[in-house]
Amino acid sequence: MKTSLVSREVGTVVSKITALLSATSPPEIVLNRHCPECEFHDRCRKRAIEKNDLSLLGLTDKEKAKFNRKGIFTVNQLSYTFRPRRRAKRFAGRSEKYHHSLKALAVREGKTHLVGNVQLQIEGTPVFFDVEGLSDRDFYYLIGLLVGSEPAAQHHTLWATEATDEQKIWRGLLDILSSN
Repeated sequence: MKTSLVSREVGTVVSKITALLSATSPPEIVLNRHCPECEFHDRCRKRAIEKNDLSLLGLTDKEKAKFNRKGIFTVNQLSYTFRPRRRAKRFAGRSEKYHHSLKALAVREGKTHLVGNVQLQIEGTPVFFDVEGLSDRDFYYLIGLLVGSEPAAQHHTLWATEATDEQKIWRGLLDILSSN
């Protein structure tokens, strides 16, 4: 590589850094897949949530710029653009394209949305369980368990009154699961 090309690249990078350092406002928030490794991850994420920024959806810079050109700058704005459509029969075998607007809608409503006809096939014995605990004490005190399906479903509740009983309820859970 020629030195003139390298010096030109270095010059543009230095000018960008100078502009960032001399600016009175902080740079634009961009969350990406490397963020969990950064020491400022929590602060940036909090700011992005406050601003309702599109980078919360994991968009690339190109996708974000595309939405910005259309006048969409927040997750809330993007969520209103989702419109479910009927698929043509000729596309029935293909998978549905990914909709960022549907993900934005799910974030806004706090729900999980599924695209298409989802068929759940549960083979074997279905098991549903719920664990209650105190996160500040790292203590789990209740396990609720439903084994099987109606009308022959078995309901179990396992309680721990003290931290020493916690190991007993986990063993009880394993015993119930291994007996079915």
